[in-house]
Parts: sequence; C-alpha cells; structure tokens
Amino acid sequence: MKIGVCGYYGVNNLGDEAILVALKYALGNKYPGAEIVVFGKGMLFPIGVRTLIKSLFRPKLWKKPLTELKTCDLFIVGGGGLFSDEEGIFIPVYWSLQGLIALLFNK
Repeated sequence: MKIGVCGYYGVNNLGDEAILVALKYALGNKYPGAEIVVFGKGMLFPIGVRTLIKSLFRPKLWKKPLTELKTCDLFIVGGGGLFSDEEGIFIPVYWSLQGLIALLFNK
C-alpha cells in the first residue's frame, strides 16, 4: 500500500513536522509496511498563483506530484492550520485544491 500525505511539510515549521511524525507513526501502525510519500515542499501541485504561472513555462512542475499521486492508494491532506484563514483567505482554498486534485484521481 502507498499512502500520500499532503501538507505544509519540509519548510522547517516545527509544529507541522511534529504532525507529520505522528501521522507516519499512526499510519505505520494502521497499515504496517505501507510506503508513505510526503507531498510537501517541492512536491505540491503548482496551484498557488506564482507556481501556477511558473508551471505554464515549466510543465514538469506537475510531473512528480502527479506521478506519485497516480500510484497512491490513499491520499491524506493534513497538517497544522491548513484550513485556517489566519494567513489569508486563499490558504484554505489552496489546500482544498490539493485535495480536489486527488479526488479527480479517485483517491
């Protein structure tokens, strides 16, 4: 089994990194032997304003996350305040779109 975990990971945010450790532990107990793929810095779908514009000129920005997503059996959007509008109204939309892409691939 391959599990994708998507969140604000890999950017040295101590709280989110702690959540990732706990998620890996819990998932390891629930699904022993599962491969856990982290969708974080460098492997998120380029749907933010700046990265979406960059992806028009560098479509390979979609390749790695899409390739990994296609092979996942389960996709989890998780992490600290992903769905809080504390940092701006677009933030919850951004993370929801990450999950929507997974839904489009029946994950």
